[in-house]
This record gives sequence, C-alpha cells and structure tokens, in this order.
Amino acid sequence: MLADIVGKLNSMANKDNNLTFNSSTDSLEAIADVLSSIYGVSVLGFGTFTTSSTTVPADNTRAALYPSENNNYWNGCFLMPLTGNAAMQPRYIANYASATGVFTLAASNPFTSAPGLVNYVIISGSNCQVCPVDSFTNLTINDVIGNKADSDAFDPASAHSLVRLLKAVLRSVAQGYGTFTTSSATVPADTSRTEANGFFNGAKLLIRSGSLSGQQRRIVKFTQPGGIFTLDDCCPFTS
Repeated sequence: MLADIVGKLNSMANKDNNLTFNSSTDSLEAIADVLSSIYGVSVLGFGTFTTSSTTVPADNTRAALYPSENNNYWNGCFLMPLTGNAAMQPRYIANYASATGVFTLAASNPFTSAPGLVNYVIISGSNCQVCPVDSFTNLTINDVIGNKADSDAFDPASAHSLVRLLKAVLRSVAQGYGTFTTSSATVPADTSRTEANGFFNGAKLLIRSGSLSGQQRRIVKFTQPGGIFTLDDCCPFTS
C-alpha cells in the first residue's frame, strides 16, 4: 500500500526539486510530512481506514493509539484518502466519534465512492460548525447562517434571530430593523423609530422583502420626528 502512495507522490512531485520517495524506508508519517509541503497545508493526523464508506468511514484503532482524541476532536477538519477510489479527495468532517473512530462527513459532499481500507490523512480546516436549528449559541457567521428555521416574513418574535442572520450574510453590523410606514424611492420612513436626528447618517438601508428585496442604499440623513431616511440622490431605490 505504501508503494502505491510513493508512486503517486513521485508523479506529483516537482522534478526540479528532485523529490523522490522510497516505499521500503519512508514511513506513513514521513509521507504525511511530504504531503504537507506539497499541498501547503497542515497534516494533523494519519492512519488506515478499518471501515470503508462514502459518508461514515472509520478507523477503530485511533481510540487505543490516541486516547486524548475525544468526541468531536476532528470536527471542522478535512479527511483525505491517499489511495483507492477516493484518492486525494479532501472531505469536511462534520462529526468525529472517538470510541469507534467514525468520521461523519458533510452530507452534501461525501466521497464520490467508497475509499477502501486505505491510508488517509487529516488536514487542517475551518473548524466552523453549523449550530442546531434555533440555537441560542450563535457565535460565528456559519452558526447564524445555519439557523434555517427563521421565517422569511418579518416576525417580531424572531426579529433578533433575523438580524443575526443578516449580519452573517452581509458580514456587517446590523444597527436596527423595522417596517416602513412610508414607501418612497428617495425618502422612505418608519414613524415608529425613536433615534435622534442624524443617528443613521452614513449607514445603509437594506430591503428584506418585496420587489426590492436585497437592495441596499446609503442614508445621507436621518430625520426626527417622522423617522425619515433621506437616501443618496445618486442612488435611490429603483422604485
């Protein structure tokens, strides 16, 4: 099996650097080190599958070899077989079960075929996990986008969750939310707002629904009373 890996590495290596590998002397650990240099990523672990699966491959030897690897230890990293039908396919690890050494891959992106009982490496990844639906522990952009139970319609009961969703999509700070009481392409208003004159000057106004859903425009001036948003003259709403 190592001979197969060595052959692949020799074919991938840059000949100008004279990189060659010997299956009789190079260990899997040494080969993992070489992979790190070729791919420019961190190889954090390696082993051999004891269960072949497109969605839940496993290595049941890890518990004995690496007792410090508890549940979820490899979550957010990437699993990559080195040979076989899924050779060199990195796949996101959604969950790791330490007792059985099962790697649960992201359901939307499994291996294209069962990898076989082949050698694999674990590559560093984003470590971003999607939280459960309606979780109150939304800490990252990925967490918030994963909250799919929010209604698209404006609902005060879930308004704070919707604002978190907007912050995630836009990667910006949402300063407020509400419902227009005056519809206008240049001076829309929300009379329920209580902020002082100029409070939102320089911010952007984003429409969440309707025919203008997704349009955002710069607020030149915010006026009280009346909660009037005066938009930039050069870029009003399209209708």
